[in-house]
Amino acid sequence: MKKITLFLIILWSLHKASSMYHTTFCMPTASRSVSYVAQVVRSYASQNVFQMDGIVLMILDTDNSSAGNATALQSRVVEICSVDAQGLPPCRVRQQGLDVTASLLQCADFTSGWVVLVEDDCEVCAGGLDEVVYTLSNLHTDEIAMAKFSKFVRATAFPARMVPRYAKSVRERLNTHPYDVTRIEEWAPGKRQYIHHRNLFHHIGYVSTVETRNDNEYRLSYEALRSDVCFEKM
Repeated sequence: MKKITLFLIILWSLHKASSMYHTTFCMPTASRSVSYVAQVVRSYASQNVFQMDGIVLMILDTDNSSAGNATALQSRVVEICSVDAQGLPPCRVRQQGLDVTASLLQCADFTSGWVVLVEDDCEVCAGGLDEVVYTLSNLHTDEIAMAKFSKFVRATAFPARMVPRYAKSVRERLNTHPYDVTRIEEWAPGKRQYIHHRNLFHHIGYVSTVETRNDNEYRLSYEALRSDVCFEKM
């Protein structure tokens, strides 16, 4: 266990280098009763993410819950919301929107090419890292505003220069839409989205940071959204 802890600390500190990355895997993380981060990081490490030139995994602690093991989220905006209102996204979901966009903006500061938003409870499938990077290297950032590599928008790439536009759109729609509703025509008119032909990420998390999603009724209603298979057709 000590070796894993040391390894994670080294990984989380990599982004401090002054070099500019061409592909940043950007992983916001927050407090939950069960953490999947160590297992997820191992899936990236097993594919030699450290040895791939110009590529980095940045793990951003959005709520100061990781005891110094992750990179702190800079300029965090806290949603002033204590009671969920009917017809609006829940307070916690709105906070996620703010945290995710802040994470993307922070990751984009280190990146010249692509920022890939990934989740802290989704492993990358075997060989998936190479497939994502290779695919992105063949896409034109002046034409594509978003590229999806997993079911249910669990791994979505943005050209770094498009991140501010996406963040602005999410924040303007904070009270009407959750951040993961990424309808490209609504925030990047005239741009295209790319959808990869097979799923490259596997969801392993069954305990959500949003507590209302952990009750039995939600689990039964949304079981299909929690499960996926590596390389299944998208």
